[in-house]
Amino acid sequence: MSVLVTGATGHVGSVLVKELCESKEDVKVFAATRDADSPMAKRLKQFGAELVVVDFDEPETLEAALKGVAKLAFISPFVAEHQPITTDWINAINDLKEEKPDDFKLTHIVRLSVVGAGDPVSQVAKWHAMDEVLCTATDVPSTFVRSAPFIQTIGNFDGVIMKATGTHITPLGSDAVVSYVDVRDIVRVFIKELASTDIPDAESGRVYELKGRLTYTQQEIVDIINSAAGTNYKLVSETFEQYKGRLLSYKIPEVLADVMVNAAQNLCKDDSVYATADDSVKQAIGTDAITVEEYVKENTHMFKP
Repeated sequence: MSVLVTGATGHVGSVLVKELCESKEDVKVFAATRDADSPMAKRLKQFGAELVVVDFDEPETLEAALKGVAKLAFISPFVAEHQPITTDWINAINDLKEEKPDDFKLTHIVRLSVVGAGDPVSQVAKWHAMDEVLCTATDVPSTFVRSAPFIQTIGNFDGVIMKATGTHITPLGSDAVVSYVDVRDIVRVFIKELASTDIPDAESGRVYELKGRLTYTQQEIVDIINSAAGTNYKLVSETFEQYKGRLLSYKIPEVLADVMVNAAQNLCKDDSVYATADDSVKQAIGTDAITVEEYVKENTHMFKP
């Protein structure tokens, strides 16, 4: 089996590449990257992946990356160019299929999406809803792995700010309830689908909606971190306007800051699709979802000053 992983140097893609390379599956892993000399790209090569350099200003490089590949792990980065990047890959799939059918071997797309894309309310869900439409329109059987917010953001984003300020600053306040999913559980669903011979119907596809088995308030997350890491962080609430200003101060592009503010606003709603927990991960892969408690305990170094 040959698999091309897009977004390979990102949070989900890099873990997926590593796990595919270390799996017992007979798989050839190709990792798409714009910079083969980046530290993460070099790590992917060390894992055993073959790097494929793509340039979105040169569409033929995307077609070349897809040539002869049987499975596509389709992950788009959370960047201002999210939708153009997704569209470029879709165009490359369609062009290769139409212009070079002998080189077109793609039998299954596994696409990372978000919970809520089936009935989108937030802007990020609307982005992913359109992505799903585009995938389905290729007529290549597609599986959509819709995820709740990543647990890893608690360490990779919030943890950095906690260590710098001594506080957990959030627009979610102390009452919003959120279900989180660990990237490793998402990757296990990807590997299951990529290795499966049970290919979904091209018209209807297959959908996983992954949530955590527990929900948390931001105060509960702070308490979990303090207990595990021996810290004394305090919860500090901010307005959505203050949140946007803080994001902009981190040099996050305004278009992404607006999307993140919109996402936070939706997380605060009583009927948020992320406000409930379930056993979706266990139903998908047979093991319990990793919890925030487990993640923090494994990564206390990310929270200690």
